[in-house]
Amino acid sequence: MRSDLARYTGVIAKSISLAEDRANILIENGWLEQPPQAAVERKQLTRV
Repeated sequence: MRSDLARYTGVIAKSISLAEDRANILIENGWLEQPPQAAVERKQLTRV
């Protein structure tokens, strides 16, 4: 395996780990909000 590919894989793994840590901080502090939910069923929205 090429060393640059192995290093790239390591960078991706580290980035995923950092993103997960940041998401957990947002959740713990209540800063991560749930996206707005539609009050209507999708099937009702497609009726013409």
